[in-house]
Amino acid sequence: MIYGKYNQITALSGVASRVAMLRLASKAGQDWKLSPHQCRRTYARTCVESRMGRQALVFLKWQFKHSSISMSQLYAANPAQDPALYEDILAEYFDIKKDLLESWSHPDQRLSGGAGRKSSK
Repeated sequence: MIYGKYNQITALSGVASRVAMLRLASKAGQDWKLSPHQCRRTYARTCVESRMGRQALVFLKWQFKHSSISMSQLYAANPAQDPALYEDILAEYFDIKKDLLESWSHPDQRLSGGAGRKSSK
């Protein structure tokens, strides 16, 4: 976006955004043909790491016009992270959830914290 006449914010066209990215790289002293498309992965990863979390993948699929959610997942993946670590974290998460749900199934477990009406036996 750029500031237009009367300090209004206007969107850049495709050509203008490519020119702006090339200028940015040049001013940074880089001989790199930076393009808006190269920023898609960073945008996708930032979107998924935001408060939207996994819901962001559905949004990204729609926004990027991907044919499958798998393609959106590839864009949002961070290649610097270790997938095995995430598998371990997910397994631990499911173990904690399973233990919690099993604790609720005990007949003496008070699910309401004991503040509900007492049953008459």
